[in-house]
Amino acid sequence: MSPGLVRYPESRSKLLLSIVAFAGLTLLAGCDYFVREQGTKPGALSTIVAGNERYKQTYGRFAPTLKSLGGDLPCKASEKTACLIDPILASGHKSGYSFIYAVASDGKGYAVAAEPDDKHDVFYYTDQTGVIRSENEHSATASSRVVK
Repeated sequence: MSPGLVRYPESRSKLLLSIVAFAGLTLLAGCDYFVREQGTKPGALSTIVAGNERYKQTYGRFAPTLKSLGGDLPCKASEKTACLIDPILASGHKSGYSFIYAVASDGKGYAVAAEPDDKHDVFYYTDQTGVIRSENEHSATASSRVVK
């Protein structure tokens, strides 16, 4: 045995490995929670923007509803269910936020607001420009600060 190397009985080694693995998973889960809680809304809005651009390329206008960007699985693409975003996001509720979608009557513009259901205090907004904006404690608009 090398000097400085401690040899533990096999059962103790397994216990130490279990504790280290659990601690690592807990740390990763904490990071994942932070990413989910802080990163999902802008990410979801980016997904909606990208889906809507694809919808416009395919059908000549922006989607009439948020639901029309999604579709139940297995999804068959059509104007009513384009299969461009996941069905949970297309339902308008995800990760503690409600996504409110409105399209211009001529189909050439749209806006999406992500508003907290309860415990969050950051509100988000985007439109056909793809610029994501936010406000603390009240609804975001086209003139709110840009999310970096």
